[in-house]
Amino acid sequence: MDFEISTFALEIINFIVLTMLMLRFVYRPIAAAIDARRQTLRESLAEARQLQEAAQRRGEELDARSRELDVLRERIFGEATAQAAQERARLIGEARQDATAERARVHALLEGERVALESWVAEAAIDQGADLAGELLLKLAPGCAHDALLKRLLVELAAFGPAAGAAAPPDEAAELTLAEAPSDAALAALKEALQAHLGPHRALTLKLNPALGAGAILRLGHQVFDASVAAQIAAIRAEAHRARVQA
Repeated sequence: MDFEISTFALEIINFIVLTMLMLRFVYRPIAAAIDARRQTLRESLAEARQLQEAAQRRGEELDARSRELDVLRERIFGEATAQAAQERARLIGEARQDATAERARVHALLEGERVALESWVAEAAIDQGADLAGELLLKLAPGCAHDALLKRLLVELAAFGPAAGAAAPPDEAAELTLAEAPSDAALAALKEALQAHLGPHRALTLKLNPALGAGAILRLGHQVFDASVAAQIAAIRAEAHRARVQA
């Protein structure tokens, strides 16, 4: 095989040209792409590091915020517990005050009811006692009570003297209401005694009213002389009521 220098030189030139072409059109673009890719990777890594650091800082901030929230929650819970305890104490105090006031009101109400009941019992006892006294008087000595009341009527009439007859016009009759019908002699004596005080010319009208129990009532015009058992019982009852109120 013959070696030709021209052919060898041509091959070298072709190799150099090919190498230059490869360097220019293949290697350099590939190298540039690799460098660009590396630069992109470096930037991505830097950005990732920044994001990681930001995430780490954010995580630390969140942890700090969480700890603050825990502290705040504990403080709020403590304050709420204390406030609830104060409110509970206040409500209990108010309930006790209300209960005390209600007990006082009920006590005052019961005391008022007791006083009213005692007053009612006392008044009923006075009324019943006066009625019973009148009934016993009429049962034990009805005649004596009747005569005594008639004498009392004459005494009361005598206390007014002549003015008793002058209390009414002469033409106005006197009205005498008796608890029971008197005998003729007793009636004559009663009329005589009455005319001594009323005047002999004044008409006297007699009436009967057994409801009086005993005694009599004399009406002279607008003036009334009441000497009946009912009036005496009413007087005793009124005096007993006054004495009880003043006691």
